Amino acid sequence: MHRFSVSVWMAGAFLLSAAAPAQDYPTRLIRIVVAQAPSSGPDLAARALGQKLTESWGQPVIVENRPGANGIIGGELVAKAKADGYTLLLGVPSAMTVNQFVYKKMPYDPVRDLAPITQIATNTFGVVVTPSLPAASIKQLVALGKARPGDLTYASAGIGNLTHLAGELFSQAAGIKMLHIPYKGTTPAQVDVMSGQATLMFVSMRGIAEHVAA
Repeated sequence: MHRFSVSVWMAGAFLLSAAAPAQDYPTRLIRIVVAQAPSSGPDLAARALGQKLTESWGQPVIVENRPGANGIIGGELVAKAKADGYTLLLGVPSAMTVNQFVYKKMPYDPVRDLAPITQIATNTFGVVVTPSLPAASIKQLVALGKARPGDLTYASAGIGNLTHLAGELFSQAAGIKMLHIPYKGTTPAQVDVMSGQATLMFVSMRGIAEHVAA
């Protein structure tokens, strides 16, 4: 299986103010907005982080899923939130870097409107196929794609998402033609690959590891 890694960042809307000393933070509930569906890799990372921060800070840290529009919905919510550090974004490449080059108009500027805090994780991407597909290696998958041009379908978490771009890159590199099926998030895409509604997917191994092991 071919794999590559991506970074996951924490970002938020902040305004430095002498009236709100950093040493007093936090004094109330903090939201971590995840622009992906529940049970996705970023969602699992956010929930693990939120639990540790709750224990460390003594203040509740909740995770709020706002999937859709390739991360734009969640990113916009945080970018336009009050700049006090209580609404954070678990930033993935699509929301933080890719979208501004894919969409002609963005409702927020990730560089101007969000402040990076820290990198919290790296994630490994891999290729998974529906169980009925007669391909147990990349070589077999490419051979199948060339023998049956246009028959292979790959699911993604949305247009412009890394799961989409990875599929396009693979198609070009392998010289095969696959049909792209975009979904509203990683989880529904994974479900359809497992059920055979879609042939394959380029996906975070963190979010699908238990299904691969099964």
